[in-house]
Amino acid sequence: MQWKKNKKYLAFSAWLVDKRLANSEQLTHLVRWVDRFRRFARTRPRDCWQDALTVFLENLEEGETVDWQIRQAGEAVSLYCGQFISSHPQWGNSQKSPPLSDKSFIKRAAIAN
Repeated sequence: MQWKKNKKYLAFSAWLVDKRLANSEQLTHLVRWVDRFRRFARTRPRDCWQDALTVFLENLEEGETVDWQIRQAGEAVSLYCGQFISSHPQWGNSQKSPPLSDKSFIKRAAIAN
């Protein structure tokens, strides 16, 4: 995937850096998880993104994906769907959900690492 050519992913990565939620080394991985999730979600019957995420993460657990990668995938998708898309309606029609606070993300990221 050449995510650097995708305007939505570029905007998401800039938003992550601006909010200090990720550094430049993490961006490629976070965007890849979002891209994988979006491709997976297209195969789901009109689930809300939270339900689709649960199934996506369960599928990752059944495969060869290690625990920290599963947590990273969940965080990336939650940030993308729960905060970025909700606060940037021009980038999608994701269903709104209560946004996670930056403190909540930082706390969970610290636990994950």
